[in-house]
Amino acid sequence: MSVVLTWVSLALISAVGTAAIALVSEYQKHPTVARLFWLRFWSFVAFLPISLSVEWPQDPVFYACIFSLSVLICGSDALYYGSAKDHGAGVTTRIEPLSVLMTFVIWVAITPAQMADYLFKPLISCGIVLCFAMAGYFALRLRRCEVSFSVMKKLMPVIFIMAFVSILGKTAMDRGGDPWDAAIVYIVIQCGLMVFFYGSASIIAPQFTGSLKPNKAILGSAALMAVFSVIHIASKNMAYTFVSNPAYVTVLGLTAPLFVAGYYHLAGRVDNTDKIAGFGIVACALALVVLTRF
Repeated sequence: MSVVLTWVSLALISAVGTAAIALVSEYQKHPTVARLFWLRFWSFVAFLPISLSVEWPQDPVFYACIFSLSVLICGSDALYYGSAKDHGAGVTTRIEPLSVLMTFVIWVAITPAQMADYLFKPLISCGIVLCFAMAGYFALRLRRCEVSFSVMKKLMPVIFIMAFVSILGKTAMDRGGDPWDAAIVYIVIQCGLMVFFYGSASIIAPQFTGSLKPNKAILGSAALMAVFSVIHIASKNMAYTFVSNPAYVTVLGLTAPLFVAGYYHLAGRVDNTDKIAGFGIVACALALVVLTRF
């Protein structure tokens, strides 16, 4: 029970971080890539000294996974936070749970033993099929809302990318030894790589990245996002070490739409997008994890 409470708490903390970053993107409108560059820069500077006092993992797979997912995240972050800035944190965070279903599919494909377990449980198998069918229905329903459907199309690459990021993240943390030490090293390496990637892209293809030149407003916004980003990454990666399937952590992390909705309610923010379809997707993802947890 204590193990379950630990990873559930860590995953929910990660969700709060996700919601907060999306809300900052929505309310403080700055160029997306420039803000992401400085976000990663602040995170790298803050955690580099701490990383010098922890034990770095010895397994090369840990570092290979971090390099791979850092490359993937560069593209997905630009799309995701660009969507939050342009269309709002609410609709963006409600569509992202589609990545949970993709994570599940990929994970059972690479762990055939789990697929065999599900096939020997007809009720569970039927429930899984129903979850995917309902998620498909809600995704198609988004076509009725121009904004929601536009965001879903924009985030389709993110849905696939985040599925692989979740699996790479779990694999890295499983090979990282001590969860706290591995999470610190993970943050430092990932942020350092992303600063390098964004910086290189701004030199090679400035027409896509825009200027990374800092100013007081963008540095402040990036620093605020960096705080929430570190909370999100550290808690999520530590939670991965307590579960057998990364989808468990991902689905609780994607309760972020509930936190965003709570903020909207308190702030009196009007959201005219298709909330039923969005929360329907979230519910399907939650049901999928509950079904496959037992």
